[in-house]
Amino acid sequence: MTHRLTAFATYLASALLLILMVAMFFDTIARNIFNSPIKGGGELVGILQVGMIFVGLALVAVRDEHICVDIFDSVIGPRLRIVQHALSCLLGAGVFGVLSYESVILGGRSFSYGDNTGALKFPVGILLWFIAAMSALTALIFLIKMFVKNGSNQYSIDNLNEV
Repeated sequence: MTHRLTAFATYLASALLLILMVAMFFDTIARNIFNSPIKGGGELVGILQVGMIFVGLALVAVRDEHICVDIFDSVIGPRLRIVQHALSCLLGAGVFGVLSYESVILGGRSFSYGDNTGALKFPVGILLWFIAAMSALTALIFLIKMFVKNGSNQYSIDNLNEV
């Protein structure tokens, strides 16, 4: 199941990137050759970037591809590494949980105001709720990573008795 969700998210991010590149290409051609940019091209690029970023953050979390600085790994033992891993997962889950919570509130407020983008009239609340959903998913991934051992995570909490 996780493999299917990861594959879906990868295809979604790839599709967003492809649409982004095509939109920027045609907007650049229209702007430079015809001196008339595509209406809402800048907004479309921004919306697609938000989609790519937050889908990408969930993918980075699920694949354990985030940046890790191993300054203390040679000094601390395996038990302390498990604690370090648990704390970093809790921190990641907390940051993305707060981001999700705040985005839900802002999205609701945006809908109540009828807030839309300027040229495309795209509801800003949908974008904020997408951010909230992807942030909640990323927070959940961090919480799961704290307990589940996989190939690259040898320091999950389920290994505490093995050390």
